Amino acid sequence: MDAHPLLAGILGSDLDGYLMWDLTTSVVHYSRRWCVMLGFESQGVSEVNDLWKCLLHPADLVAAEEALRSCIESFWPLSGTWRMLHGTGDWRYIRWTGHIQRSPDGNAMNLVCRCTDVTEAQRASAREKAIFDTIPDTVFVVNPNNFEVFAHRESAAQSGELLSTGTQFIELPEIAALVQECAEGASCQKDIETTVMGARRSLEVRCHRYATNESVILIRDFTERRRIDEQLAQSQKLESIGQLAAGVAHEINTPMQYIGDNLSFLGTAFADLELVLSAALDRPTTRDEFIKLANSLDVAYLRENLQTSIANSQEGVQRVSQIVSAMKDFSHQGSSERASCDVNRSLKSAATVSASQWRHFAQVQFDLDPDLPLPIAYGAELNQVFLNLIINAAHAIRDANKQTGALGTITVRSRTVGTGVRVEIVDTGTGIPAAIAHRVFDPFFTTKVVGEGTGQGLTLSREIVAKRHGGSLTFETAEGAGTTMRVDLPLA
Repeated sequence: MDAHPLLAGILGSDLDGYLMWDLTTSVVHYSRRWCVMLGFESQGVSEVNDLWKCLLHPADLVAAEEALRSCIESFWPLSGTWRMLHGTGDWRYIRWTGHIQRSPDGNAMNLVCRCTDVTEAQRASAREKAIFDTIPDTVFVVNPNNFEVFAHRESAAQSGELLSTGTQFIELPEIAALVQECAEGASCQKDIETTVMGARRSLEVRCHRYATNESVILIRDFTERRRIDEQLAQSQKLESIGQLAAGVAHEINTPMQYIGDNLSFLGTAFADLELVLSAALDRPTTRDEFIKLANSLDVAYLRENLQTSIANSQEGVQRVSQIVSAMKDFSHQGSSERASCDVNRSLKSAATVSASQWRHFAQVQFDLDPDLPLPIAYGAELNQVFLNLIINAAHAIRDANKQTGALGTITVRSRTVGTGVRVEIVDTGTGIPAAIAHRVFDPFFTTKVVGEGTGQGLTLSREIVAKRHGGSLTFETAEGAGTTMRVDLPLA
């Protein structure tokens, strides 16, 4: 190409390399840029006609020769990307584009090729593909206005049920609404519950509109993860119940004892009354004899205490019934659907079940709004949250008063705040030290002794309140004075 100075100057200013193959003489000319691109000096290269072939990767050689032969024998331009050996020993991806110069009678005279180093682009594409393939999502590129699908990839991580649905995903009303609401240049995210192939699924949907008429939609099925989370929550609940079992047994045993004592008294009392009734009804007696018998059996005492004993027994039965009812509330698996939840009842049940944890250290005071609206929630999960918070409050008071033995106070409060419900558990315990306040919601972080807690209670509670209900779990604390744990729940 040095024989054509003007052409060499023009081509030398280009970032791409050029190759001209004289098909009549088999002489190949390489531009200076072509040599530099592949790590060679141009001196001495122009005479090596087979250099381009020697530098081709063995695995690409057959394809390259076939493409060249097809270009020569037909009128199709040359196009292909093949690996070529660089002077440093690295393999570079070179894109070839070329055309044939023909004589007036159609014979091939010269092949002019433009060679572009696309290694970085090829690596970037491979890198993007690798990243893309590791994303456990179903991905769509769509027109958000009419939902025309430009590209679609199912994730190998998705379940068979989801793989079989294909583009039916984007027809779900919840997804369509999210995509259409997402402004250009913005990203949106939403968790939805829907039915796919007759099965209930939990989906995380993310959308990014990068152009007026194009959006990327990523759909992740986390049904299995939610199932595992629910099993973890249930395990945590049963663990709490297990820790409280001895205390609950004691709580039931106490009323049962005085029910038994009252029944023994009633049995003796009615035996004595039977004697009096028999004297009055079965055989004639004088008034003096009857009064003497009644006095000997202390009928006045029996009359005075019979009603009290019956009332005490009824109270004991009611107490046992409350404890059993509270235990049923907490041991229930719960529904996968949200429903109206009586927060006040949940708070009372939590206090009843945990009585063995606070009875000797604190008194519980209820300040509940009798007109509290019923939020739509997962009731069994909220039970677990309230139980965790009351037990934590009891332990904080126990630690604060272990030296004095004084009783602390746990105040359980419910209020309507704006468009939601607020629950506060206030204790007069030790408070949370400033040094660890930022860690209280970390998984497995606990200040309790071994065997008393796993450090998952507050983590799980915040997960339930924030992610499952769209609410918040926060706290205010004063070291040495106590802590207020605050749960805010939306009504809808």
